[in-house]
Amino acid sequence: MKKNQLKGIFTELIETSIRKSAFTSFIETEDISSDVTLEKSEIGLKRKKIFEELQKLKADYNNIIEDYKTLQIFARLARLETAIVQHRSILDTEVKLTLLNQKRGGSETSYVVARAPFYNPNNVKAEIRAYLGKTEDLGNDLVKLSNDPEFMKMAELALVSSMEKDMIIMDTLPVSTKEKVVSTVKVPVKILEVASDDFSNQFEEVTNEKKVKKRTPFRPGPVVNPKPKTLGLFLPNTKKD
Repeated sequence: MKKNQLKGIFTELIETSIRKSAFTSFIETEDISSDVTLEKSEIGLKRKKIFEELQKLKADYNNIIEDYKTLQIFARLARLETAIVQHRSILDTEVKLTLLNQKRGGSETSYVVARAPFYNPNNVKAEIRAYLGKTEDLGNDLVKLSNDPEFMKMAELALVSSMEKDMIIMDTLPVSTKEKVVSTVKVPVKILEVASDDFSNQFEEVTNEKKVKKRTPFRPGPVVNPKPKTLGLFLPNTKKD
């Protein structure tokens, strides 16, 4: 069985707040001195010509990757890739349980936490987590909990609900992508969730209920009426039944 790819291609190539783009690194990763062109010999003349060609090649490369339209395409592809891998994670959720010990004041509390692969460009790890409850209520036997179908279903629902909160939906993608109408889905459960790498000491109670988002297929604004395909008179229908 093929394993779902959790990261895109362009998501790893474009520049972020913590790293240069792979394209910039490719150009800058070079340790060639112009001194190689100073040698007064046959090989020196060849290298001088090659060195000059190299500068032109790099200039052309930079012109392409720094072009505004190119940057737009790269950013759009990265966003599409992120949406694709996020949708995959919801359709095929791999649930794992773990224990988290949290110290607060002079006491320590242990929680049962569900984890699953999920790509979010704002997180260090391609993973999402959800609190399921305290070990004093659920116990700390993860093997026993993992073999409980009802508990694992609840854990999966908690993770999927967290993914839905963080995922990119089609309504936020470029105009050329088909629009998506999100229907209201009500699930009669309440969960405690955390949807990031860093766990907060404050937890928010949320329900897995999404509002209906609908968009009209007609674009607002003035529109010029098209010319009629044919010209002629419209006569009343005088034919009797």
